[in-house]
Amino acid sequence: MTTAPLPNVDLIYDFDRVGGETVTESTPKRSVTDTFQQMLTRTAGQVEGVGDNAIYVGTQKSAYFRVDSPEMLEFIINYFDKRSEASTIVVRPIDRNSPNTSPLRHSSSSPRSKGSPGSPQRKNEVDPFTLDSIDELVPSQVIKLSDGKVRISVDASSLVGYLQNARMNGKSAFEITVNAADQKGEMMAIDFASHELWFSCLCRGHEEAAQFRRLFMEGTKAVELHNDALQDLREDHPDLWWKVLFFARDLLRLGRDTGGPVERLDAAQSDPAQWYFFSTVYFGDGLNRILDIPGPTGPTLRATLQHVFSNPEGGVVCSSHTLFPLVQRFFRLKKEIWGQREFKRKYAEFEKAWDKQKKKNARR
Repeated sequence: MTTAPLPNVDLIYDFDRVGGETVTESTPKRSVTDTFQQMLTRTAGQVEGVGDNAIYVGTQKSAYFRVDSPEMLEFIINYFDKRSEASTIVVRPIDRNSPNTSPLRHSSSSPRSKGSPGSPQRKNEVDPFTLDSIDELVPSQVIKLSDGKVRISVDASSLVGYLQNARMNGKSAFEITVNAADQKGEMMAIDFASHELWFSCLCRGHEEAAQFRRLFMEGTKAVELHNDALQDLREDHPDLWWKVLFFARDLLRLGRDTGGPVERLDAAQSDPAQWYFFSTVYFGDGLNRILDIPGPTGPTLRATLQHVFSNPEGGVVCSSHTLFPLVQRFFRLKKEIWGQREFKRKYAEFEKAWDKQKKKNARR
């Protein structure tokens, strides 16, 4: 079997603009953890003009991503490595423009210099968060979100707060959609699922860019951990996975179904071990395993439930309208599940076992 070649990583010291020189070192990615340090060691002492500097990483398909810490450097190289993309590390004086703004002169393999997408015709005139006129905001504090079709300008610090609040409610930054009215009053939307939006618009070009780079790194890591946890639950603990589906179905049908769903949720609420309706009534001795699953934003299900129920939207908590959407989003449940033949069969067995246990308890 033929093994795909490892992508290259280029390290470029770019100091010719300040009277120094440019030195390039290229190597296959054998170990993401060690590559950068090995390259630094080999090139140490070869470059004139190296002082305080900034580090950027990019690929042919993305804008450069400024690195703010060793942790972020390892993260972003790993990020490109998982996508089998050759990456370029650029070291420049800290007071110089990024390679996005001032392209490299001496590298044919360097990433495309990609700034924000061009200016579409549809734009907003009022910030959707502060309701201030865009023209009245400080330019360096404005993020211009663009997908090439529409552009929504927003106050950067307000958007950071919005994303942080969504995170506490268990909603990933990549699930966010920002809406605003255009010049004619018609609504526009920008979806944050696109990583290109993060590289081109959110993580560069404004005063809060470092915050968004941190949010991107933490959000990406959290989603990967969450994906792994859900896969583990489905493959290694299928009985618990089915119990999640039964619990979600009862929440969804509460108020429409009588009998079993109401009885089980009432019993769950009375269970001394329950945590906001998550109870041994549904999950038995697997309750803590369920509650300790890391969410798509980082905090566990246990922590997310506590935050949501302590800070309910509109001041009201409803099992169907508050808890079910959270469970659906956390476990990535699609509505098609409820109509599938296997689910209906399993749920009927679950209901039958509940009725049998109820009759048994009544005879005691």
